[in-house]
Amino acid sequence: MQIKDVAKRLHIVLFVGLYILAHCGAQPLRKRSVSEVQLMHNVWEHKHALDRQDWLQMKLGNIHTGSISSAGRPGKGPLLLTPPDSKDLSPEQITLDMNLLDLNSRHSH
Repeated sequence: MQIKDVAKRLHIVLFVGLYILAHCGAQPLRKRSVSEVQLMHNVWEHKHALDRQDWLQMKLGNIHTGSISSAGRPGKGPLLLTPPDSKDLSPEQITLDMNLLDLNSRHSH
């Protein structure tokens, strides 16, 4: 008879414990003031902005601009990104430009 009594008490304790957890566990200990809610919102926005900046910097870090400078070409301006009409170039100029492009590609690797 004693075992049934202990089992019955254990069931009652478990039932009361589950009831308290279900109805009281989801509620905060106290209500937050408006300033606390605003502060938490501001912190979340700041963290979100930092995450976006980090993501953007990571994406921009993978971009190669392919800029061409006049380094290694003393006394000359920057290289043109669009070549002039090939009819205006002499064979020597074409050879010189091809060699320059070959040199630039070797230095970039």
